[in-house]
Amino acid sequence: MKVVLDANVLVSAVFGGIPRLALNRALREELWVSADTEEELLGLTDRLSRIMKPAQLLEWKANLGSFLSSVHRGSVKEPVRLSRDRDDDPYLSLAKAIGADFLVTGDKDLLSIEHEQLDRISLGRLKIVTPRQFLKQTSG
Repeated sequence: MKVVLDANVLVSAVFGGIPRLALNRALREELWVSADTEEELLGLTDRLSRIMKPAQLLEWKANLGSFLSSVHRGSVKEPVRLSRDRDDDPYLSLAKAIGADFLVTGDKDLLSIEHEQLDRISLGRLKIVTPRQFLKQTSG
């Protein structure tokens, strides 16, 4: 199973709960990043240093390092332009490039994309789900 996690799921995983469980579940699958999504993740550290406690920031850095060392890297040849928020399109582009099964996100713009829209751009197999939905759909 090919999985793409967006940045907000990875940040939320630092605080535990469902996002952390979803991250741990996704790590047992094929997890993917692209140059664009990896760049976004790496760029978050400076911004997070202003809002996280030192222990949380250390956990973020450790999680990010572990995450990036264990993922597959996909190359995007055809960028997708679909989300209301253009910052979300790299995740859709990666999902298309690798034939992802799941895009796990808490982002309302991504979650609002209709299946018919995905189907029109050859992403009909992709399920855009919350961390909770991902856990439910992949348990067992």
